[in-house]
Amino acid sequence: MKTAKLLVSSIVVVVAVMAGSAVAQSTADKYIISAKAGGVNYVEGNVVSLSQDGVGSRVFKGDRLEVGERLQTGANSRAEVLLNPGSYVRLGSNAEISLIDDSLDNLRLRVDRGAAMFEIFATKDFTVSVVTDGGDVILSRSGIYRVNASNAGSTKVEVFDGRASLLSDSKVSAGSGKALSVSAGNSSVSQFDRKNLDGLAQWSKDRGKSLAEATATLRNRDVRNVLISSFNMGRWNMWDTFGLWVYDIRRGGFCFLPFGYGWSSPYGFFYGHGINWYNLPVIIRNISTTPNPTTGTNAPASGQNGTKVRTRPSAPAFSRIESDRRNTPIRVAPEVPPMYGPQPTGTVRMPAPVMVETAPPAPNTARPTRP
Repeated sequence: MKTAKLLVSSIVVVVAVMAGSAVAQSTADKYIISAKAGGVNYVEGNVVSLSQDGVGSRVFKGDRLEVGERLQTGANSRAEVLLNPGSYVRLGSNAEISLIDDSLDNLRLRVDRGAAMFEIFATKDFTVSVVTDGGDVILSRSGIYRVNASNAGSTKVEVFDGRASLLSDSKVSAGSGKALSVSAGNSSVSQFDRKNLDGLAQWSKDRGKSLAEATATLRNRDVRNVLISSFNMGRWNMWDTFGLWVYDIRRGGFCFLPFGYGWSSPYGFFYGHGINWYNLPVIIRNISTTPNPTTGTNAPASGQNGTKVRTRPSAPAFSRIESDRRNTPIRVAPEVPPMYGPQPTGTVRMPAPVMVETAPPAPNTARPTRP
């Protein structure tokens, strides 16, 4: 009987989910849901891409940087590229990057020349790697980073907030307020003034604030319908990422919708709402946060010294980043716990109902009076 009841309940919820899909068609032109890396989210000035064959083409906002391609900015030009959801790389003038791997749990790129700012969410299972002549530099904590590449082949990673380490030697690392310099056969750690922001660093911070405000102004009803529709089409789940890219045509760009509650950006700007605010059908969370050992982070990930295999973690990425207190940019409101924390599969943390009972009236023991 329990199985039968569960089946009927699931059918009812699926019908509700499909009903949401029909409504979503009217708003699909406003909001697009994505969990992919490589989207070009901002262009200013002269920005071009070069294919692996060396063919160049002008880049516009909305284009996509594919694996193996290079993105170049000219004089007085800027560009912003989406990484894993919630993370960005922003290029200043006369800069160039190459996208090597767009896997959400092992994203790798190279800053070939110039300077780039990184605003990222990361854990030990979901890192961003900067490829240099001296080896990969792993950005393993949420934070703000600046990468400067010189023509001589050296790369300097300044850590405004977070931690950067050499893949080949994790003891060579830099925390907040320090810089890791890497070249062929050499590496060193030094201090820098992280309060001294140049034009690129200030623009990156301003963009972070603007994009957080965009998330806070998303419309509940419209976004909810498209979230349900895109989930039904298999475009996202809640396991292998921290949230989703949501494209709002009114603002003309993507912003980040976190899965967790009460999140701020790595710059400290509040997003306003997490995905819980959209009141999605419970079945979406139950399906999305159930481990599937045939997909995701158990796939081999190429490393500098060969191939290593990642084991499937026991909790969704957004849940793990909330429990990692070293990820200081994650500011979960202490007075209200996250809805989607570690808990038994198939349940949703909901407040217990309040039952109000009134005491029965006391019996009347007085003797009736005679007329």
